Amino acid sequence: MRRYAHTTSLLLLLFFMFHLVVSEIPSNQRTTMINSIISSKTTRPNLLFLGISAETHIDTLESIDLSNNYLSSIPSEFMTYCGMLGGLRGLNFSWNILSGSLPNFDGFLKLEYLDLSHNSLSRTISLQMDGLVSLKLLSLGYNQFSGSVPTHLGKSMVLERLVLYYNHFVGKIPEDIANYSNLIEIDLSYNNLSGSIPDRFRELPNLQVLFYLQ
Repeated sequence: MRRYAHTTSLLLLLFFMFHLVVSEIPSNQRTTMINSIISSKTTRPNLLFLGISAETHIDTLESIDLSNNYLSSIPSEFMTYCGMLGGLRGLNFSWNILSGSLPNFDGFLKLEYLDLSHNSLSRTISLQMDGLVSLKLLSLGYNQFSGSVPTHLGKSMVLERLVLYYNHFVGKIPEDIANYSNLIEIDLSYNNLSGSIPDRFRELPNLQVLFYLQ
């Protein structure tokens, strides 16, 4: 049953991604894509039909929007191949029914916008975003994340918008968030936080919006 659910989720993801990607593929490659849907070496769908392989690079694909699709999981294969898209800058999984921990984002060197809001993701946030070095917007609002407010948000020092509202974060607001000196917006509202806003936030030269409602 678990294998069936996993395969179903993968097929659904690939179905939507196919419609996003097919317009980016030259017409002379479409026959190859369709003929490669079924792999003779595995029972899982072959991602080669998307044109995502070492031989074919979709460098013009900049954004993947899979929001509002009732997706319950993100297969690791999908994340692996998305990480191979050299031009990918936006990834939107908002308004689904994703649960469990945050997936790992290895290889997403140019990703600037990541939206996983309005799901049921939980547990803590630690090293899953270590591969993000260009991230400008991180939206994780309306989930069930817990623990302390994360300060390890990848290695991007260009982060501009951090949206963490409506989760279950506890404790004080960590002053280390101010290490992301390009922040324009911080939304920590409707968590279980205590204490005052750190003085270091005053050092953020571009900060325009700060939400801290409880």
